[in-house]
Amino acid sequence: MAILTGQVTATTSATAIDTTSANPFVLVLHNESGSNDIFLGNSGVTSTTGFSLHANSTISLPLTPGDQLYAITGTGSHLISWMKIY
Repeated sequence: MAILTGQVTATTSATAIDTTSANPFVLVLHNESGSNDIFLGNSGVTSTTGFSLHANSTISLPLTPGDQLYAITGTGSHLISWMKIY
């Protein structure tokens, strides 16, 4: 099993999360913000249409090669930690 980790800052513009992989994997995301939600979705994600990841929350998503995930905030910028597990 391989594990990669990193961080990305979500802003009020859709921000890509690193989902590059040649194999299926699990992507674990943690919203590092103590008080603000982030929103997940495709490249057109908005804070109205995205899947809400609450402050200090974690989610695990099974992804396949070619899948792309984006994050956005309603205001400001917020740090997201990620871990890919192959």
